[in-house]
Amino acid sequence: MNAALALAEFHIPSFLKRRELRRLFTVTAKAFHCEVPSLGSLSYTQTLDLFAQFAERESQAALEEGKDLNAIGERLYAGAHELGGKMRRKLRVGTMNEAMRAARLLYSVIGINFLGTPRGEVTINRCFFGERFSPVTCRIISALDAGMMSGLTQGGTFTFTRRMTEGAETCMAYLIPPGRPYE
Repeated sequence: MNAALALAEFHIPSFLKRRELRRLFTVTAKAFHCEVPSLGSLSYTQTLDLFAQFAERESQAALEEGKDLNAIGERLYAGAHELGGKMRRKLRVGTMNEAMRAARLLYSVIGINFLGTPRGEVTINRCFFGERFSPVTCRIISALDAGMMSGLTQGGTFTFTRRMTEGAETCMAYLIPPGRPYE
C-alpha cells in the first residue's frame, strides 16, 4: 500500500492547493515569457479563476502575435514534467495504478474530474476550464497535461483524443507508459 498517496487522497489543505496552483502559474508564465500576475491574498477559487483568465489571455496573445506555439508547448511540457516528477517522488508513485490515482488527486486541485484506468484510458467529465478556454488555448495548455503525466510516469506519453472545448461531452485521452505501446 502507498501510504503517502493514501494520505494525500484523504485531504489536501487549501494552502497546499494554492501553493501547487502558484507553481502552475510559474511554469506557465515562464513558458510564455511573461510575469506571473500578482496573486496576493487571493483565495484558492479566485486563484484558479485567475489562472484560467491568464492562460487564455497569454495563449490568445501568442497566437495573435505569431509566436512559436511549438516552443511554448515545449516549455509548458518541460516545466510540468519537472512538477510531475516531483509529485511522483513525493507521493511515491511506482505503478500505473498509482500514477492514475495521483493524477486524479492532482487534477482535482485544479477543478478537473480525472478518471483513469490502469490500462491508460482517461476520461474527464468535468473540467473547470472547459467553458473558460477556447479550443486553441486548450490545445496549447494541454502541453502541461502531457508534461505532468510524463513526469508522474517517468516518461509516459499522454494524448487527448477528444476535448470538451471542441464540443465533446467529455475529454478522452490515453496514457501510454514509457517503453510500452498502448494495448
